[in-house]
Amino acid sequence: SIIIDSVIVMTDHYRHYRDRRAFLAILAATLTTMGALAVIFNLDASLMKEMWGFSIVIIINLGISLAVAAFFVPALMEKIPLKARDPARRARALRRVARFNRYYRAEIRLAIRYRRWLLAVAILGFGLPLFLLPDNVPREKWYGKYYNAVFASETYLAMKPYVNKALGGASRLFAEGDEAARGRAGGSREQERTRLTLTMTMPHGATIRQMNEAFVLLENFLTGFEEIETFTTTINSANRGNLLILFKKAHEEGGAPELVKNELIRYANTIGNGDSEVQGVGRGFSNRTGEETRRESLKIVGYNYRKLLLHAEDLKRALEQNVRVKNTLVGHERETPRVKEFGLETDKERLARAGSNTSNLLSNLYSLTYSGNATTRAYLNDAYTPVAIRPRRKVEASLWDIRNRPLRGDKSVYRLQDVGEIVETRAFEAIRRENQEYEVTVHYDFIGAYALSERVKKRVIEEMDAKMEVGFRVKTADPYAWYRSMMKIRGVDARIVYIVLVLGIVFFLCAILLESLRQAWIVLCIAPISFIGCFLGAWLWGNGFDQGYLAAFILLSGLSVNAVLYILNDYNIKTRKKRPPGTTTYLRAYHAKIIPVVLTITSTLLGFLPFLVGEINPFWRSLAVGTMSGLLFSLPVLVVYLPVMLLKKKS
Repeated sequence: SIIIDSVIVMTDHYRHYRDRRAFLAILAATLTTMGALAVIFNLDASLMKEMWGFSIVIIINLGISLAVAAFFVPALMEKIPLKARDPARRARALRRVARFNRYYRAEIRLAIRYRRWLLAVAILGFGLPLFLLPDNVPREKWYGKYYNAVFASETYLAMKPYVNKALGGASRLFAEGDEAARGRAGGSREQERTRLTLTMTMPHGATIRQMNEAFVLLENFLTGFEEIETFTTTINSANRGNLLILFKKAHEEGGAPELVKNELIRYANTIGNGDSEVQGVGRGFSNRTGEETRRESLKIVGYNYRKLLLHAEDLKRALEQNVRVKNTLVGHERETPRVKEFGLETDKERLARAGSNTSNLLSNLYSLTYSGNATTRAYLNDAYTPVAIRPRRKVEASLWDIRNRPLRGDKSVYRLQDVGEIVETRAFEAIRRENQEYEVTVHYDFIGAYALSERVKKRVIEEMDAKMEVGFRVKTADPYAWYRSMMKIRGVDARIVYIVLVLGIVFFLCAILLESLRQAWIVLCIAPISFIGCFLGAWLWGNGFDQGYLAAFILLSGLSVNAVLYILNDYNIKTRKKRPPGTTTYLRAYHAKIIPVVLTITSTLLGFLPFLVGEINPFWRSLAVGTMSGLLFSLPVLVVYLPVMLLKKKS
């Protein structure tokens, strides 16, 4: 239904004007929709995995539909011409248009006269986000004193419920509906079937075979439960895998899920080479001993990675001198510190007394695993081929073996625990570099107020910068933390940023194709007003801001402006033909394109109807409700607000 929109518009235009001048509007409308959908590929896989295939199909076919509209439709209409309309019917239609124009012209003049009031109605209809503001903020913040004096005062708190209702608009209804939907779903935005999810992680150095063997044991264990309908294993890497369990509908509401969960936890604890997390029913379970993410961090950057690691250790020791600093860790920013490795620390004096050295020790340790290869050459397929021979079952030594097995020195026999020790450390999964500079982050927890933490950071940065050589420096690891904290106020997060990004793409595409910043701004303003319909649809349907509604907002940002582009393009064509810009020219452009606009909106609405019938995944139902309600609302918005923003007062 979205793909045939360009065919409908080109067919109607070519029938009346016998040219392809509507292609610019079709190109702009198609590119805005494609640009909106392209943002989805930058979203997190867990957030928008449902939408990737859908977006790829739509983008590819929208591109093909451009060629169809530009070349195939005009050629087809030349070969199969449409019959001319009956003169009598045409005369009756023109009289109806003339009567409509008298009323619509008067409405346009009245709307332009009260333009500011209409814009105020649109803003209040969308809503001012005062309801998202917290009751108070910490006084340590630079704006805390002024913020609390206004928004934390008794007078404002008494007025707050009425202010929110008066100024919140449709966005307030949508936000309240989102909270209610999450409450009904027990914290989840999707009304899904009862399920259990087991996530297993293995330490650095594990193999796919080991991960697979662990999940084979779990699958064999689960086959003994008749209450389970299906279970699906997904092994993402040698270090991580997931197991999804769905129950038969007759057992979803009973005690079977809790029983299976308890038995699964008991059995997962017997698998010693992996850490497991079980969630989905009741309280979540995890036997992982890894540390949690720290709340504070400093980033150290430089041109030499080995020296950078040494400076990072110095920074760690400098931080640990403060009694308020706890749980320091050298790692990467946004990297979950779960990867482990074992390091060997030796005492060179004791190693020398044992009649050995570092090279001899490493050679002995290497031989413990029997992991070496024997190479030879074999005559295969009429040619000599190199062959590597290794043991069929590699012997894997335990930590006890490595510590206690006798090692042969030059003149004596010794054990590793006599000359050193094995310590567990954190491993780096990747080396980070930005702008030709390596970077490492030191994470830590700080016990104390925000202002005190900032003073400690400033002092440590000054001390480190003073003693490090040129080319190395310390800086705060997250310069946009304040921005993200503001975006997370009461649930508003990066999803809003993605919608704003889509609107920015729409604006720049329209500015380029329409060659007018003013008209591009008009197009951009129509999309947020159309969001009012999306808000009301979610509120009436009882859905929250889940993945489907995020996709609906993104898709609607492209679809809602299509009708505006068709009318604006026709208006520009007529003004270039020496017609004076004004209400009369706008009415001509409006009547030339309103029928294909209604047809395109209707076809899209009909295309989404199947998602509202029967048992449909909540994602697609939310996508359908959000898109349909937004498109329905965009039609009256187009009729009322487009001439108000486009035309001047005396036109």
